[in-house]
Amino acid sequence: MRSRPSAVLSALVLMSCLAAPASGQEKPSLGEILDSGRLEDIEGCWECVAGLVNSKTKEPLAMAFCFDADGEGERTVKEKFGDTCRGSARAVLQEDGVLAVEAGPAQCFRTDASYVAQRIECRNASGGPECQGSEERKNRSPSKWKAVFERE
Repeated sequence: MRSRPSAVLSALVLMSCLAAPASGQEKPSLGEILDSGRLEDIEGCWECVAGLVNSKTKEPLAMAFCFDADGEGERTVKEKFGDTCRGSARAVLQEDGVLAVEAGPAQCFRTDASYVAQRIECRNASGGPECQGSEERKNRSPSKWKAVFERE
């Protein structure tokens, strides 16, 4: 039997994602979080637009992250015509102002497929936050790609 992400963690992350901000109070953007250095503001769910595709089917993938106030959370990868895959994720604000997101392997639920672990680093630049993702691929050089984080 293959292991699944903790149902309790998934439920807690989902509840934190569904919690609405206080009346009239918007949650900070990624740029504001990078400026303030307040990791607790990462709490909630984020869409990660990266232009990634399934390596076998070439279909586009939708990726999202949900974090609690400590930066602990979950990555979800949704295949366009297929499975939903989940894995752990952790966000850390480094001393140099970079937000590092470590995403563990994402196991798919309907198949035995999975997606490899990823690392995404975001930093403020003159035009706003810039994020670059990378992942190790079997028997190949690491894959690197640009990403954009937007609140869901």
